[in-house]
Amino acid sequence: MVTLFLRQGETGKQVLLSFPVTTPAEKEDVTATMEKLRSISRTVTIQGAASEVMNLGQHLRGIDLAAEGELERINQLAERLEHMSEVDCDKFAGMLDANKISGTKDILQLTEHLDDYVILPGCSSAQSIGKYLMDCGVAPTLKQLCKNIDYEAVGQIFLDAHSGAACSRGFVVRNEHLPRAVLKGLHIEPQQEAHMNTQIRYLYRDASNYKVENECVVTGTFTPEQIAQIMDCCDLGEYFIPTQVGLPEQRFDRYDPEEDHCWFELSEDGFEETAKPATVGISAQQLVENFAAAKEHWNDTAFQTQMNEMTLRRNSCGQQHTTNWTITSMS
Repeated sequence: MVTLFLRQGETGKQVLLSFPVTTPAEKEDVTATMEKLRSISRTVTIQGAASEVMNLGQHLRGIDLAAEGELERINQLAERLEHMSEVDCDKFAGMLDANKISGTKDILQLTEHLDDYVILPGCSSAQSIGKYLMDCGVAPTLKQLCKNIDYEAVGQIFLDAHSGAACSRGFVVRNEHLPRAVLKGLHIEPQQEAHMNTQIRYLYRDASNYKVENECVVTGTFTPEQIAQIMDCCDLGEYFIPTQVGLPEQRFDRYDPEEDHCWFELSEDGFEETAKPATVGISAQQLVENFAAAKEHWNDTAFQTQMNEMTLRRNSCGQQHTTNWTITSMS
């Protein structure tokens, strides 16, 4: 959970808002609070935040939550942080300090790269980093020949080549180009030897403009031409129905088929290569073929899906009314 400390304008009173918001009641509460704050001041400034990521508030401070898109991005960020372990939260704190952050877009993008960073445990200075590297066996010959090793100098050489930042568990640094001895000590296989898959992100937006972020990992990778082919198969270049092409879909708990729709949004930026294991039993090539097969049938499927859901809902309501009438008559 992320709790924001907000202030109306520069000198207004402080207000607290917690994210993520998932239930209709929570959404209505946040919407009402923001409307009230906007009626008093054009800006609603984030003063700080309470979160499992200890320094998150420092990187959110000064952001105007009333600005377009900020509320949705904060909610997406809170949803992603909820799925992070304690170790990942500590790692992410170091990642924030190690990178140039200029807003919620940068922070959201950084959450997609947890696997690109590692923690050098117990390291917080050049000297401790140097000792850790030597203990990992980075330069065994040097350690054998020299009785007294300048660990600080070794650590500084490493820092000159690898930017990073300290966290509560150690020093956070990108795992790219790390010495093999370090990766082996951390039980990490070199990235170039890993089998690459593709993580796909897509969005559901209901009639009230509330959003649910979806993601999955398919086997293998796409060429730029294949991604372009998939986007060309989408309705209006961005809309598709996940279940029709073999992808999972998640909407809100309270989905109203009479008001909401069955379309999801996809963009070229939603495809990213990853070493994560596949979460669905479909390959990149199969997905391209599924999109091609669905290209001319989106509207038919969308209409039929909508009608089926409305029919099921009406039947359910009818059965409930019949049951209530029968019980009343018997009594």
